Amino acid sequence: MIKKVGQGGLCEEQIQKAAGLNWDFRNCPVCDANTARTLFHDRNRREGYEVETDLVECSVCGMRYLNPVPKANDWMDKYEVGHKAPNASLKGKSVPGHFIAYILDQWRDRLWARDMRFHYAPLGSGDGKRILDIGCGKGDKLKEFSRRGFQACGVDVSETAISEARQKVAGDFKVGSFESADYPAEYFDVIRFDNVLEHIYDPRAFLQKVFILLRPGGEAYGYVPNGDSPSIRWMGKFSVNSWVPFHLNLFTRETLLRVANEAGFNARVIPIENPNWAALSVYQWMNRKQKQFDFNNGFWMIKVMGALVAPILWALKRIGTGEEIYMKAIRPIA
Repeated sequence: MIKKVGQGGLCEEQIQKAAGLNWDFRNCPVCDANTARTLFHDRNRREGYEVETDLVECSVCGMRYLNPVPKANDWMDKYEVGHKAPNASLKGKSVPGHFIAYILDQWRDRLWARDMRFHYAPLGSGDGKRILDIGCGKGDKLKEFSRRGFQACGVDVSETAISEARQKVAGDFKVGSFESADYPAEYFDVIRFDNVLEHIYDPRAFLQKVFILLRPGGEAYGYVPNGDSPSIRWMGKFSVNSWVPFHLNLFTRETLLRVANEAGFNARVIPIENPNWAALSVYQWMNRKQKQFDFNNGFWMIKVMGALVAPILWALKRIGTGEEIYMKAIRPIA
């Protein structure tokens, strides 16, 4: 039996049997320390995979990360066909249903207009600047950046998503991982990665490559689930931020700032709120006895919950909390 001290009690047989995967124990992805304490044991509940592991906290830097994790080659195909976004769909709802959902969303979004704008940084005209969206998906964000005058470039592991992005946006798109993508050094003015870094096996190497590809003075914008969010603090493994085994890393403000600065950036990080995520977390907690969640089954509960929690989160935001973390990192000119 294998047991990593302070890193959970999964034995070798359990690891190798889980979903027919090969697994790795790993050191802290921020500081490389090999000692950590277990925060909680968790399983995949969104897609129904028979996968379980531990969320641990590094004893040295406080980084929170899954350990053990599936080997990358065994899991990457799930990003093409096997994962579900945390959304409740309007499909099949009546016209009055669409209207009521619209009103609830407008109330929620009015409180969070400022935080939502962070996801479209940098604001203003692109003036021909070249932007790379890592994990660009179907190109929805790049469509907006292209409209504002940026030269759009995108990379994503999903061939299906890239195919749709090419139909929406005139730009340079690549299928595959960012780590394997071939771009010239100092090629981009802006690089963004929106809810990507938590999926990356080696975030230090990822950010070092981002640094190399940015021109001096270039800007990187990152967004990650907050590993110390109110939902993680109060609901633990039922927080939507905990998504086994897709969310490999749950950064805090301190650990995200550290890994960015060590890559060479001048970075700042701030928490931003996402009331939809908070509502989804409450829904998961209320239905915690279910083996697998289908957010569409709780459509109206999630919509109403999002509207109700929005003012509560607005108050909590005043003391520096948030479900997400936003990072702006600049490559120094000299």
